[in-house]
Amino acid sequence: MIDLRFNYPHLDCQYAHLSECLAIEAGKANADRLQHLQTLSAHAATWLSQPEHRVNSSQILTTHGGSHALSVIAQVADIVRQVVVVDPLTYHGFIRLAFLSKIRLVVCPIDDQGFVPNELTAICERCVVKAFYMIPTIHNPLCGLPNACGASEINRSSRTQIQR
Repeated sequence: MIDLRFNYPHLDCQYAHLSECLAIEAGKANADRLQHLQTLSAHAATWLSQPEHRVNSSQILTTHGGSHALSVIAQVADIVRQVVVVDPLTYHGFIRLAFLSKIRLVVCPIDDQGFVPNELTAICERCVVKAFYMIPTIHNPLCGLPNACGASEINRSSRTQIQR
């Protein structure tokens, strides 16, 4: 947070004038921003939709960056004080969120296909896992992508957990 009152040089009228200008701009920006978010949600819904599964723009939530999205997901998915399986290279922002939210992270070893299947199964047998956190795209540090077999194992393990 930046408190603009402490910028220099400090003129007697600076804070009042700046506050007035920001209030005027905020009123304009809020209307424009709402329209922009609605348009963005509509485009995202179209992009995510499949012929057999349509996504409605009301199902899209736009957040203010990845960390904000993770915070919202943690609250909505009710993973606070629960177990989440992560890989050893987990995003530091999620580790910090876990610490603040008392989410218990359990590290699962990875190979070139993602989580090691027998390790993932063992973790799921030892504790009740509420979620899996991974970055299965080129945005992860190793740029690895799980193959169909690796993805199927994660899916199988998660379904086993859900049935517990």
